[in-house]
Amino acid sequence: MNSNPSFHAIFRKRWAVPVLAQLAVTRGSKMVTLASHLGGSRASIRSSIELLESLRLVQPNPGYGHPMRPEYILTERGVLVSKPSMVLIKTLRTLETTDLGLKRWSMPAMHAIASGADRFNGIAGVLQGATDRAVSLALHDLHGASLIVRTLRDGRPPHKVYTLARPAGRITPVLADLSDALG
Repeated sequence: MNSNPSFHAIFRKRWAVPVLAQLAVTRGSKMVTLASHLGGSRASIRSSIELLESLRLVQPNPGYGHPMRPEYILTERGVLVSKPSMVLIKTLRTLETTDLGLKRWSMPAMHAIASGADRFNGIAGVLQGATDRAVSLALHDLHGASLIVRTLRDGRPPHKVYTLARPAGRITPVLADLSDALG
């Protein structure tokens, strides 16, 4: 089970996936317009755009607008990634889990479970860079939202096993598509 650094990175900023989805719809937008439409602060949207630029998913529209107020567009790679991003946002809204789904480690943790990691250390191993506390909180939140099931298995020592709950079946294929698109 390998870890996809770009997949984890895209969730590093809360607004990165919604920005990709919005840019796919509008085919270009200024940072202020994105902040207004998405409901995020300008600083948050700006840091998400910087992350997306570093991942080569977004770029300033060349030759358009004032250099201090550029319009942002998707790169070719960004277009590929924006499609599963739009589906993810729509699915999270449908399940009423958008805030949870856009937390830094929630979707990467769910993707790790879908990829076969079922114990805490296995999940934490896939989520390189996540502290034990961050993994624990992500699993707790996912369990609280009924997206994963936590089962205590007998043994020496007893251990917890994490599996996907039925509603997660609508999200995990989209996460796989997003991971594939990010390469």
